[in-house]
Amino acid sequence: MAFSLAGVLWAVTKVTPASAIQTRQVSYIVSQNGDALIGRVGAEYRQDVPLSEVPEHVQHAVLAAENRSFYSDPGISPKGLIRALMNNARGGDTQGGSTITQQYAKNVYLSHERTMTRKIREMVLAIKIDLQYSKEQILEWYLNTIYFGRGAYGIEAAADVYFGKSARDLTPAEGAVLAATIRSPAQYDPTEDPFPAMYRFDYVMRTMYAAGWLDRETAYNAPYPQVKPKEGSAINRLDGPNGYIVERVREELATLGYDQVALESGGLTVVTTIDARKQAAAVNAVGIAFQSQPAGMKKALVSLDPQTGAIRAYYGGSVGLGNLDYARSPQPVGSAFKPVVLSTALSDGYSLSTYLNGTSPRWFAGGVKIENAGNASCNPCSILEATRRSVNTAYFDLTLQVGAKNVAEMGHKLGVPEAYGSTPTLQDPDGVTYPGIGLGGYDVRPVDMAAVYSVFANGGYRVQPHFVTQIIDRNGVVIFDRNSDRTRALPAAVTHDVTYALEQVLQSGTGYARQLAYGRPAAGKTGSVQRGKTDDNQDAWFVGFTPQLATAVWVGNEYNEPLRESSGRVVFGSGLPGLTWKTYMDSALRGEPVEDFPEPSWVGGSYRG
Repeated sequence: MAFSLAGVLWAVTKVTPASAIQTRQVSYIVSQNGDALIGRVGAEYRQDVPLSEVPEHVQHAVLAAENRSFYSDPGISPKGLIRALMNNARGGDTQGGSTITQQYAKNVYLSHERTMTRKIREMVLAIKIDLQYSKEQILEWYLNTIYFGRGAYGIEAAADVYFGKSARDLTPAEGAVLAATIRSPAQYDPTEDPFPAMYRFDYVMRTMYAAGWLDRETAYNAPYPQVKPKEGSAINRLDGPNGYIVERVREELATLGYDQVALESGGLTVVTTIDARKQAAAVNAVGIAFQSQPAGMKKALVSLDPQTGAIRAYYGGSVGLGNLDYARSPQPVGSAFKPVVLSTALSDGYSLSTYLNGTSPRWFAGGVKIENAGNASCNPCSILEATRRSVNTAYFDLTLQVGAKNVAEMGHKLGVPEAYGSTPTLQDPDGVTYPGIGLGGYDVRPVDMAAVYSVFANGGYRVQPHFVTQIIDRNGVVIFDRNSDRTRALPAAVTHDVTYALEQVLQSGTGYARQLAYGRPAAGKTGSVQRGKTDDNQDAWFVGFTPQLATAVWVGNEYNEPLRESSGRVVFGSGLPGLTWKTYMDSALRGEPVEDFPEPSWVGGSYRG
């Protein structure tokens, strides 16, 4: 069947000169209901150069990254064709290994739909292009049209936006950096995450050596070149919180199989999960809470629908695209991580009535001294009371009892990724998780803390946080429509008890001042991280939820400076983070039904001493 289709397509497919084709169209990123434009993205920067202006070592870097056999293959990869046919027969996707000629054919002549017909057309075009034009001509066209990220189409524009120079002046290492970005510009831009970019750079350099295109000394010892800060083009650069949303959408589209080319030139409409009203509420809440506070304070807010994982509001900072996104920047999480310990304990047979020793200070094995805030003591102290009052000594003891490694495993089960880039989470560099995890001693991103708390709001089900709900092509055809999958992370009974304990935090505990308006039931936890052996904090959190929204708020300072309000008062979780959380939640939930939480299940019985 596939071969018959290929024959028909061969007969009808014509290769139009590239100069006669205009395919690039701006794409639009819109809110949940299409009622607000979040970003408009498209290619603006392209400057063609002849192949003679591109150093041979840069050409070789691109071949090493994308198609080492370019000069000997017939324009297609036979192995890729077989893999595509087998995937199609099994009902999987149609992606096979694409040569440079295939990539050129797809980007210039075809749409980005993921069908077998499109894949066969791509291969037919690639073979015809290979037969009609020289390899040098094809490579020149490819180098002038391929997307390198940062709004740059073609090697000349890429050399400028990454290194501030012309392509003819690129070094082998700089050529390898640019070649490394082709596979996924969002993933391999070194200013976004240096670890994947450097890993891909090493691969390109060593492949060049293996092919005989580079000497061993340069391939293995050349330092990673200095790259210009990311600025973006006039269309792609967005100031303010929307810029971070656009960048996260780019990344998510890449994981869905829609690369930067599809977004930058495909004329797509990307419908996001962002609720325009809730997004405005988030920006407004930050503005209200920090209007008279020191300018150096950094903050993040992520709010998602616990039932679907749809991110309804996202604030990663005020500056915009090209700057650090604090909503996805790992930070020490402090006592906001205690519900993960609680989930571990309740899953292991403990109950909210289990008694612990909350005396302060307490000395533990290895000379570890733990104190409670204000040296308050609670002995005997039920787990419920220890949660309500955020008793450190009791929770450190509980972490020792249930096992720090088990707490880390629970954190991963609830939504903390196993690693950020190439760095494992919830453990030290030696691979060991220490008991300090029980007091939030490890770094977690605000978006992941919102995901963790959403499990409690969702009766124990975990859903993947996401931005993209639908993709519509330039012809108005829906080419992607998300179905949210959920997995059981905790028994419902355990989540009922965790929620009940976190309700007490707002009703009479450390989050008392942040009860929501009109008596709306809510649950949450404060968190703060001390700055060395001082009375100051360096991070402060408030993470909480209702049945409709789970929201995490983080506040910190550049260079871990003392976190103090303009009045000089130390910032704790119930302070500026809690104020931001309450202001946002009251506004975001205005007009929505008031929903109650389930009654506690009292797993584990009424007493365990």
